[in-house]
Amino acid sequence: MSLLKVENLYTNYGRITALKGINLELQEGEIISLIGANGAGKSTLLASITGTVPVAKGKIIFDKKDITHHRPNDIVKLGISLSMEGRGVFPRLTVEENLLLGAYTRKNKSEITTTISEMYEMFPRLAQRRKQLAGTMSGGEQQMLAIARALMSKPRLLLLDEPSLGLAPNLVKIIFDMIKDINRKGISILLIEQNANMAMRISNRSYVLENGQVKLHGHSKELMNNKEVRKAYLGEIIDPAVSKKVIQSLASSNL
Repeated sequence: MSLLKVENLYTNYGRITALKGINLELQEGEIISLIGANGAGKSTLLASITGTVPVAKGKIIFDKKDITHHRPNDIVKLGISLSMEGRGVFPRLTVEENLLLGAYTRKNKSEITTTISEMYEMFPRLAQRRKQLAGTMSGGEQQMLAIARALMSKPRLLLLDEPSLGLAPNLVKIIFDMIKDINRKGISILLIEQNANMAMRISNRSYVLENGQVKLHGHSKELMNNKEVRKAYLGEIIDPAVSKKVIQSLASSNL
């Protein structure tokens, strides 16, 4: 069943059109990865879905409801939550206080307490540091806290923006294992990740964005096995002109 549909979406920053007719669909239970260079429009797409950036044209449908112009807090109540790039924890608040802020749209205190216990079970390191100030934690621990805080609203769809950014390789593996565990609990995931290799390995399907447009999409395994995708996104090509030629070639082949 389709949980999220983005239809012909345009989003502007002043006179700059950041998204240019984006179409995307996510089925319930899927992990979808968004791949693309910096400035391709990936974070803008998440901001549009969560209502933090207004949409100029097009529709965002969540669970058969048009949420295109809903307020961010109403979108959270409907079941979409974002763990933003850069973690965004409140450094002068404790782990537990950060988690409580993630449940600000919920009213039942006993249910919130139960969810906090679930987060401590899912993220044992947070349980050990529940009274510690978030700003004194390591980068990996802060990322765990950011994800746990996003889960406090009990979302059906979790948006993750660069969850492994700045983390050591051993912590990257831990974070991706946690993402898979979250998905196994029935939560759908839309993932932006600089580590395209890891993102595509755990996702069902992937969308490649360039200059605010979807240039490619398909099953992640198929895209990973494509020679040109591997060169542009899974290897070490750093020349943007080369990457652009690869994308144009693939788009014309209707992969």
